[in-house]
Amino acid sequence: MKKLVLLIAAVFCGTANAQSSDYRNIVTVGTVSALASNRWTVGYMHELNEKIWLGAEVGVGARPIAFRMDDWITEFSSFEIRPEIYYSLAPDRKSKHFLSASLFYVNTQQHLKDGDFSENGANYTYDETDYQKTKKGVGVNYSFLMLKEGGRFGVMPKIGIGLPDVDIKYENTVGKTETQGPTDDFSLGLAGMNSDAGSHTRLNMYFDIKLFYRF
Repeated sequence: MKKLVLLIAAVFCGTANAQSSDYRNIVTVGTVSALASNRWTVGYMHELNEKIWLGAEVGVGARPIAFRMDDWITEFSSFEIRPEIYYSLAPDRKSKHFLSASLFYVNTQQHLKDGDFSENGANYTYDETDYQKTKKGVGVNYSFLMLKEGGRFGVMPKIGIGLPDVDIKYENTVGKTETQGPTDDFSLGLAGMNSDAGSHTRLNMYFDIKLFYRF
């Protein structure tokens, strides 16, 4: 009887140790995406089985991160949610490589001063306006884990391509004046901006280097 108890205890301890070293959960924090989209993004991944992982990311921005708010942006807020399913390309290897598919929704709102935009083929300048951009769609991504053997912390490069439906609105506009020439967009994507009002669908690229902790 004593030998049986010791055997059961040994099996249990061995199983517990194996499970604790499997690292079936991963928490991530975006770095490049924070500068590019002005949102801090936190993600979570859970291993369902050796091939399938489920995950989600949530991003929030209350002010631009990449540059200082000045006279032309007086208010800023942004929200993102991205559920995702991951397929492990090499489940038997210690280094994890994933191909994933995601759905995403992004909403960015700003109050702008002294700028310009185009709408229905016409170009306008304004004194003040409320800018709202919503983006929803699907994406396909490739990512992999870079870490020391047995470590819990590392980096996760991630690259992908998405097909978003983008809707941009300018509301409560003050001093709206039509101009003859095309508008100049010097934002270079800062604060997630685009000067063309209306809806459109176009391919876009996604790249990030995430910090992660696995447990």
